Amino acid sequence: MSSFPGFFVTGSDTDAGKTLVSSILVKLLHGTYWKPVQSGSNQGMDRDTVQKLTGLSDDHFLPETYVFKEPFSPNQAATLEDGYVDSKRLVLPNPSQIMHKPVIIEGAGGVMVPLNDTECYIDVMQRWSVPVIIVCRNKLGVINHMLLTIEALKSRNIPIAGFISSGGNGNRQNLSDISRCGGIRLIGSIPEMSQIDITSIANIIEEIDRNDFPSQ
Repeated sequence: MSSFPGFFVTGSDTDAGKTLVSSILVKLLHGTYWKPVQSGSNQGMDRDTVQKLTGLSDDHFLPETYVFKEPFSPNQAATLEDGYVDSKRLVLPNPSQIMHKPVIIEGAGGVMVPLNDTECYIDVMQRWSVPVIIVCRNKLGVINHMLLTIEALKSRNIPIAGFISSGGNGNRQNLSDISRCGGIRLIGSIPEMSQIDITSIANIIEEIDRNDFPSQ
């Protein structure tokens, strides 16, 4: 396992709630946010969303390595701009230069999202070996999506800190089955939120049992 002071937040699929969970973790742990590869910048930057939801100062945020306009997988978004995601440029920041730890690293989509013609995000995650937090939306099909994600991570010996449920239908049996069959810990369950803003994020954090959340 890497000694890097941080967690990698990935999702069971698209729109699982990674940015919301990243916001909560950054605020809760008073850490730093980093999104190495940003697609869909023409619809807004995730870094801006997290800063708005947390109210944290600029020194809690690191710049992206790659930014692409279209909301597609990184390889497709890069190709549209005649670009290329070179995984050698995806290097963990120097911990000595980070003011606020841990670093919450938000991925793009799920673990098997292509970065280029030959590599997926999981290849970088394996190299980094930063403990992973998987975010899922509690809905029909979540058990299958989660167990496939867990299996992929375990097959590469990538450490898993646990998983967080973000919204959905409230079926607690789904979460129990994921934890039991996948052999990983449920860190927390965030309820469906009708409004997501700095106040609702603060309210969620007030209700969280901090002992259930990972720390470094």
